[in-house]
Amino acid sequence: MAKLQRVKAVILIGLLSVLDVVRGDPDTTLTSSVCNGNSYSPGDDFGSVCNAALASVCTNTQSYNYDFYATTTHLGTTCYAHGACNRALSGGDCTTCLVSARNELALICNMRIGGQLQLQDCRIRYENYPFTE
Repeated sequence: MAKLQRVKAVILIGLLSVLDVVRGDPDTTLTSSVCNGNSYSPGDDFGSVCNAALASVCTNTQSYNYDFYATTTHLGTTCYAHGACNRALSGGDCTTCLVSARNELALICNMRIGGQLQLQDCRIRYENYPFTE
């Protein structure tokens, strides 16, 4: 009888562990960040162009195999951006993670012409030059 109860307990613990993994909530713990040393001025087009590129990354990454590059140009000013998510996340959780990363990046790399931020389950980057990761 005790052996049967132990088997049931092991099965229950196993199922709970699997359910926790399947849930896939994003882990938004900051693991690293880097900012370009150069800045742009308030009112410069670069800020609004990068906001558009980063918004595109947040919106579209889940639809492109969790790895998406965006380029936005306005009046000769270009911003390049990239986002990637842990593929174990749901599409909505990928977006949630990237929005969190974008918001934190805006605080950490405020007014910089480039920056990247790695959270546990996603990463986001923008630059004033083309790049691949």
